[in-house]
Amino acid sequence: MVELAELGLSEFPFATVPTPERSRIWAGRKELKNKILAKIQNWKVKPGSEIDLFWADWGQGKSHSLFYMENLLPSDESNIVHYMQLPSLAGVAQPFKALYDQLMAEFPLDDLATRVYKHFEPGNNMNQIFSSQVRRAWPSHVLQLLWMMKVKNQGSFIAENYLRGYKVTQRELNQLQIGGTQIHLPPPPKNAQDCQNLLSAVVKIATTFPASGGQCVLLIDEFQRVGSLGINKMKQVCDSLHLIFNSNPRGLRMILTFAISDPQAIPTSLTGDLVSRVTDRMSLPPMSQTEVQIYMQELLQAHQCELGGVPNSAPFDEAGLKLLSEFAYNASDGNDNLCTPRKVNMVGETILLQAISARNERANQSGPIDLFTFDEVRQAIDECDRDLRARITGDFDDGGG
Repeated sequence: MVELAELGLSEFPFATVPTPERSRIWAGRKELKNKILAKIQNWKVKPGSEIDLFWADWGQGKSHSLFYMENLLPSDESNIVHYMQLPSLAGVAQPFKALYDQLMAEFPLDDLATRVYKHFEPGNNMNQIFSSQVRRAWPSHVLQLLWMMKVKNQGSFIAENYLRGYKVTQRELNQLQIGGTQIHLPPPPKNAQDCQNLLSAVVKIATTFPASGGQCVLLIDEFQRVGSLGINKMKQVCDSLHLIFNSNPRGLRMILTFAISDPQAIPTSLTGDLVSRVTDRMSLPPMSQTEVQIYMQELLQAHQCELGGVPNSAPFDEAGLKLLSEFAYNASDGNDNLCTPRKVNMVGETILLQAISARNERANQSGPIDLFTFDEVRQAIDECDRDLRARITGDFDDGGG
């Protein structure tokens, strides 16, 4: 059996679904990478909040770009960075509550809680969390809930459930005390107004506690789904985000992505008030043939073994990689003039697996790093060409004729 290490690879290089685990990798698209890096550098010196829009057709790499940004800006003592994909909102009576629930389900609350707990140390200044000075500066009840999360008793689970929008009872809330002092809370969030107030408070703590200069980066994917809600529910979502933004003029960064081919459709998902707050717009056009070759080359290099003598084209020889890149572009581009990284990865995955399968059948064990040649790539393409093009275009038939 052919092993990846025998091909000069540390792991399989192609993936058709973006994952946070691959977020460290960037291949091709140099112009967009430079823009992302410049934006992050600007955020470090620019205090003002901003909203950015990012659109491209399906499969162009929007989600991976957000994962990459999240990887570059990990949550720490000054940053809270969180990616979420907007859920389907069809038939939802309270769409902003649905957005809040999805956003908070995996929000890095524990990072914020650690920050709060360290500041109000139990053996030192714990009671200051109830002081008038704290109440004037921050939403003190949210600080108290975050502090409770670190106690690791029944109260910590109740506090976390409240912040994440899960169901909690009044009886449970009555159990929340710090040093014998009761935490007084508004009712658990049930509607857009409740969720707006609570999320705004969380953002304020992320950006200003214990001192100003922090960042809260919210990366919200698939925002075009808001456009299918109808005008009133769309306004509910956008008005809530607009008010959260206005309440946090420093350190809040929101990037909203749209899976659309025509940016003229964006206004159907945004109110004029929210558009008026937009700082930057980014897009991802289809890949050119040259970009495909660079993309595949850099993608392979990112997954190659850290061994001396591994060619830059591994697991293919140079001629084989050139042939694969040309085929990936031609097969992906098709009749719709839309060559995307997802399609290129689909081609690369299929051809590499076919080449491995063919070599396994021949039981070829000629060396520790045995690259696939031009002829092997050509044979794999011939085996997969028809079916692969059908999968990419969605044009399946019964295999007859």
